[in-house]
Amino acid sequence: MWHLAATPELSPGLAELVVARMGPLPAPIRDVVDVLALAEPLGLPLLTKLTSAEAVETPSHGAC
Repeated sequence: MWHLAATPELSPGLAELVVARMGPLPAPIRDVVDVLALAEPLGLPLLTKLTSAEAVETPSHGAC
């Protein structure tokens, strides 16, 4: 098992990009993105159980 000794730093440009892409998303959609970011690959049944079927089925409309 590896251990990161240093504190990771987020560049201002990356922080702005994340806010620009994630900020406008409704909270349930952000939850889906957060779960996938931490646990991908994840099957659809488990994803809908951890978040909601409505959020998973909502089209992104180019938001991400």
